[in-house]
Amino acid sequence: MSDRQEFLQDVLYPVVLIRAKSAGGSGTVVWSGPGENGKIETYILTNQHVIDGLIKVEKKFDEFLKREQMKETLATAEVSFYRYPGGSRCEGKLEIQADIVAYSKDLDLGLLKLRSGIEAEFVAKLAPPEREDDIFLGEPVCAVGAALGHPPIMTDGHINYMDDEMDNSNYWLTSANIIFGNSGGAVFLHSTREFIGIPSRVAVSQIGWSASAITHMGFFIPFPVIYKWLRSQYYHFIIGEETYEKCKEDREKAQDEMGRMADLNQAQLIEPKKDEKKYYYKR
Repeated sequence: MSDRQEFLQDVLYPVVLIRAKSAGGSGTVVWSGPGENGKIETYILTNQHVIDGLIKVEKKFDEFLKREQMKETLATAEVSFYRYPGGSRCEGKLEIQADIVAYSKDLDLGLLKLRSGIEAEFVAKLAPPEREDDIFLGEPVCAVGAALGHPPIMTDGHINYMDDEMDNSNYWLTSANIIFGNSGGAVFLHSTREFIGIPSRVAVSQIGWSASAITHMGFFIPFPVIYKWLRSQYYHFIIGEETYEKCKEDREKAQDEMGRMADLNQAQLIEPKKDEKKYYYKR
């Protein structure tokens, strides 16, 4: 196999197109292997804003509790994998449904799990956590995403800045063109072909009443931010820091504990007396 073919397998093939109702964007396969009961599970990283149309949180009446509760509804995403049997020629695509298993609106991160039990052939090689101190300004990088709904394309550039803060989160800047639809895709180091971030934003120039995207000033969420979030959600087996089984056990324990806390808070809520107009909490 040629070096160029290996490059495509590491950088282009793991990137997918995600459709979320009327919206869409990109994603990257970051883990595929034996999960619960030995069944193959495949996980895809993306931006929260790519799948935002699938997330609905609203107040609904709970028939059991006899009061209104905030309820979350998560619709299904459509993930398109592209086939390149000849190396560079795209033969077509395979569409598979995926469920949202974690997301953060504040960090603009989302994690999907495929419903298919088929192991993904191509998985992105993630930069190890300690790589952060080895990356410098001027590093050649490659941004990959399904720009404008097109099968994934690659654009080259460099890391230009590493200290931009937006919405209280750290972003890195790259000169690799980031085009609408690239969101949720991947940024790879050219030298090692390692995944180092998710393209998420692009600079915009406002002139009068019009606005123009500056595509060579693209911002991506760097891998230290992504890894910290995966740890907080107990999915850090994806970055090789823990086993799948231990993460699942810890995640279920944390969910049970949070459920008990929520039940306790609800139990403290006392119905008002007939002459009162509002609820009050027991002290």
